[in-house]
Amino acid sequence: MTVDSGAAANRYRVPAVLVATAVSLALGLFVEPWFGLVAAGLSAALILRPFEPISALAALAAAASFVDNEGGRMARDLSVVTLVALYCMIPLALAWMKGRWRAPGGTMIATLLAFLTWTAVATLRGVLAGHSIKIISLEVAALGSMAFTFFASGLRITARELRPALVVLVVAALGHVALGIVSYVVNHIRTGGVWYTPLPGMVAVLALCFAVRARSLLARMGWSLLLGLCLVHQTISFSRGYWLGLLVALPWTAFAFAGIRAGALARWRRVAAVAGLAALVLAAGTVVTAVALGWTDLPSLLGTRFGSSFATQENTSVTASNMERLLEYAASFRLIREQPLIGHGMGLELRIRDPFFHVVTRQAYVHQTYLWLWLKQGLVGLVLFLALLVQAIRTGLKGARSDDPEQAAWCLGAAGATVYMSVVNLTTFHLAQVNATMLQSLLWGFALATTRPAHWRLVWRARSARPAGERAGVHPA
Repeated sequence: MTVDSGAAANRYRVPAVLVATAVSLALGLFVEPWFGLVAAGLSAALILRPFEPISALAALAAAASFVDNEGGRMARDLSVVTLVALYCMIPLALAWMKGRWRAPGGTMIATLLAFLTWTAVATLRGVLAGHSIKIISLEVAALGSMAFTFFASGLRITARELRPALVVLVVAALGHVALGIVSYVVNHIRTGGVWYTPLPGMVAVLALCFAVRARSLLARMGWSLLLGLCLVHQTISFSRGYWLGLLVALPWTAFAFAGIRAGALARWRRVAAVAGLAALVLAAGTVVTAVALGWTDLPSLLGTRFGSSFATQENTSVTASNMERLLEYAASFRLIREQPLIGHGMGLELRIRDPFFHVVTRQAYVHQTYLWLWLKQGLVGLVLFLALLVQAIRTGLKGARSDDPEQAAWCLGAAGATVYMSVVNLTTFHLAQVNATMLQSLLWGFALATTRPAHWRLVWRARSARPAGERAGVHPA
């Protein structure tokens, strides 16, 4: 007698859909509408492909991107991410039991493990120094998400098997685009937090990679549309860090694809066609948003915001933020001089004295990721992280040379997204938040997995049995 596994799956899928629908509606009605929508999208991905590690990991990245770091409900949001992360361990364990997952090795994984080990040391130092356990937990939750690079890269997968993950990321990006537009409708002013995160910027780079390698005109237009919508989100965020990241990452990614080798002219034409369509979507979307929200002088708004990146003379709220960052940097360097090599440990809080109002404030973040890492993990942690970024970009560029267009797009997208975040981190502290760090880690893992990395062989040997003669007390002469 045989059991129809498909029928069995369908039998359990119906009640799962009902439960997921009820939970999503409850969250939407009693918590927040967007929270219900996110729950519905994630549960759909998990129900349609139950215990599938790729879909589960993509759902984890999507869930992490919606964590609101400024809304006062981080415990609630991170608890959801933790539940999804725990769920991810189940399909990964099943994949290991089936021989589909093996411990990855190689230079990048060795660098990653070294960085995570040093993070654990810095965490212990922070606890022993008496730093805030809450701050330590939040910082370690973000840095610890890099462990999913190790888990994802151990999967034996092809680029085609990553398609469900691509669908989840596209849906998450569109959700963030909608949130960005809703932000102005609700708040009527520029905001940060969950309304504007780096995920659409990373997906924009990924969309460019898939657009230029798409084989059909319809697919190329679809990816170009997604690229344009993500750029609309990043533009109306009025975040100079996101703007600078895209201004570096998109041209870098285009050059990495087209280059100057044989056939470069045809590749550049394809890049130009994609960029042209995306630019039209960007212009139309931004203008429509500006008209709807009553922005009468959009070019002046954009120019003023971008031009104020390094201004400190004018007495405006924009330049005031630059002054605040200079005070952060000064306070950070004073402490770095005390422990330049090993840092002060995770959870350290800065004490910053305002020279104008003579008020001392405390904060655990620094609007510069590399300075923040140097302050808390010292030069050791900073060098390890920079080495990890270099290894991630090299891995992506290696995979981008594949003859498989999907694998090449994934790998180049991972490299381009790393470049984007490397620039964004010059002006923000997203490495201390799970929103972007989780997705970046999974992109690294997916890119590494498709390039067939080296694997470590873990062997446990039982004690060998002694010959029968030895057990009897008889020894050879």
